[in-house]
Amino acid sequence: MAKGVDPAIGRDVGDMLPDDDSHRTITWFLCLLAILIGNTFYFIFSPLLPVAAQMGSGSNPGLPVLADLWFCISAFGVLSLLASRHRRNKPKK
Repeated sequence: MAKGVDPAIGRDVGDMLPDDDSHRTITWFLCLLAILIGNTFYFIFSPLLPVAAQMGSGSNPGLPVLADLWFCISAFGVLSLLASRHRRNKPKK
């Protein structure tokens, strides 16, 4: 503890800080959920995509993977935004 800091106050402040393990767990959960949602949207909208971006079209396999990755990254961005807004609006204890 720093000089002049009451140890009881320091413990209270430490209890208010987010736990690293819980933050890591939430991030992994958001990643997995984003992959599921992104792949679902990719295959739903696949008929609307250009033929080169559709899987199984016989073209270069890189473009369909990039299109699928774009859907997953977009889903992760939306989920992260919603999670941060939820944490910010959470009532204080």
